[in-house]
Order: sequence, then C-alpha cells, then structure tokens
Amino acid sequence: MGLERLELRRIRANLTMCFKIVHHLVDIPFHMFFKFAGSTSTRGHPLKLLYPDARINARAHAFPVRIVSLWDRLPTNIVLPANFKQFEMAIKNIDFSYALIGKD
Repeated sequence: MGLERLELRRIRANLTMCFKIVHHLVDIPFHMFFKFAGSTSTRGHPLKLLYPDARINARAHAFPVRIVSLWDRLPTNIVLPANFKQFEMAIKNIDFSYALIGKD
C-alpha cells in the first residue's frame, strides 16, 4: 500500500512537536519538558537538549525521554531551518532505522 511504518510516523510527529516547543511555535512552555544541555562541545547543533532523569519506569517512555536522543542526533541544518516547513521536508529524508532496531 506504500504506507510508512507507524513507528516512523510517530518519530517524525514527535520530532515536529519537539521543534515547535524548542522554537516556541506552540503555547507549551519549554521548561516543562526540556532543558538545554548547555555543553560547550563543538559537535552537533547548539540546541542540544539535556536528557531528563527517568527514575521510574512509567516515565521512561514519556515524550521528553524518548525524543531527546533523536533530537540531539539531528544535523545543525535540520534543527536550525528558516521555517517549520523546511524542517518537515528535511526530516522526511532522514533514515531513522537506528531508532527502530529491535522493533520488528
């Protein structure tokens, strides 16, 4: 039928919501979900997020916990586009197979 896997659609939907939160395009306070990593590393983009502490199993699969590692792996040119449509088009071309390992 030519449809994408549900996991890939969810990853892209989560990344678009993360983009909207980070760039203040939605009325959701950034500090309620994320914190910037604030590292001085020269690798990666300047909008890296701090991995939230998930001590209890119920929180281990929450939105902020599952999206941070994917967000931090994105290249700079994708995380810092001129507008949201460019971001959406850019993530359609990314191979997220590394995020699907063991989910077959």
